[in-house]
Amino acid sequence: MEFPTLARPNLADQYTMTRLPNGLRVFAVPLPDRYSVTAAFYVGVGARYEPAEISGASHFIEHMVFKGTQRYPTPEAIGRAIEGVGGSLDAFTSDDRTGYVARVPAARLAVAIDVIADMLRRPRLRATDVTREKRVILEELAMIQDEPESWVAVLGDELMFGQHPLGRDILGAEPTLKAMTRAKLAEHMAHFYRPGNTVIALAGAFEPAHALDTIEAALGDWAPGTTPSFAPAPPLRPGPHVRVETRPIEQAHLRLSVPGFSLLDPRRHALQLLGAILGAGMTSRLFLELRERQGLAYNVYSDETYLHDIGLLSVYTAVDPRRAPDALRAILRELQRLRNKPVSDDELQKTKEYLNGGLLLRLEDTAEIAMSLAGQAVVRDEILTASDMAARLARVTAKDIQVTAQQFLTPEMMHLAVVGPFASPGRFEDIFKETV
Repeated sequence: MEFPTLARPNLADQYTMTRLPNGLRVFAVPLPDRYSVTAAFYVGVGARYEPAEISGASHFIEHMVFKGTQRYPTPEAIGRAIEGVGGSLDAFTSDDRTGYVARVPAARLAVAIDVIADMLRRPRLRATDVTREKRVILEELAMIQDEPESWVAVLGDELMFGQHPLGRDILGAEPTLKAMTRAKLAEHMAHFYRPGNTVIALAGAFEPAHALDTIEAALGDWAPGTTPSFAPAPPLRPGPHVRVETRPIEQAHLRLSVPGFSLLDPRRHALQLLGAILGAGMTSRLFLELRERQGLAYNVYSDETYLHDIGLLSVYTAVDPRRAPDALRAILRELQRLRNKPVSDDELQKTKEYLNGGLLLRLEDTAEIAMSLAGQAVVRDEILTASDMAARLARVTAKDIQVTAQQFLTPEMMHLAVVGPFASPGRFEDIFKETV
């Protein structure tokens, strides 16, 4: 059975890109049938761009620009400007990008552009706010450390990447956060918050020429400049590797990670399908085996991360500590199955339909469209529309998936992080020895 492409051309595929003289790129997806518009401003900086002594600076800056700007001097002023017109404003920081996303009624796009432009260019960065925000971010870090599902992911990255920036928590660490100063944040921001390192994507009901005029008025005189690069991902030590953090909790939290294809490698679509077969949805192999057949876990899933120079595929589950060894064995058996036997035509078709359906559903949301465009453009030159992605998934074969599994789903590639009531990693290391 052939995998169907998108049934009809969709407006979300029909974007335009304009580059201002200072290097700022603006992507526009007019959708006149919508009532809202999303403006996504992405800056090409994240945790992997940080020297060890300022670990957490990119995320800290994301917080600080909400504390007040030249035109909007307080957090309340920023909030009133957006929420006062019925909109919403959010932000995030990852390893390689920082995003600021506003969704507003269609007639209020100029407000969103004005607010975020002032946040990126003219934040007040008051020393008193830096001191206060340290406490807030330290509480955020403590919250993550108290959530085993979140913390085991941090431990897994550290196990895989060590002291490299990719091995650190995006929020930073307590010592670097306590030592953070206004001067350090301002210097980091000056290095990276440049127009050539920033992308704006608009999706929704707006008039493109008017929107571009508004952006040029707000950001056209933003001075250009070069930005530093990141340290390449380190070579990985042959595994398997196990790290256990002992905690007297009711469940054992396991996260098994392997490296994979990078964002720039077209073979990553095979990895995407492999991950979905493993742990996306109620009919994925891990869900059916661990939850439905063996009753080992309530929560089990896989996820993928794609960066410039490396990708990650991870499997997570939480189980009764007494059954954690059984859960790990079951996961390893499913990985071995993917190495040893091609997936069936029916399973491959079902998984492609699942992923393609998700793409279609996301086209209903102006925020998803804008964030997809901005997220791609800020880290690479190639832009894949929803139709492009569907076409690439359609071309992946069962053999492609098996070859990917044989390359990455092997014990020497595996990194297992565990949080739970275990004194040592010994019992998990023994299970890996059984599979070699």
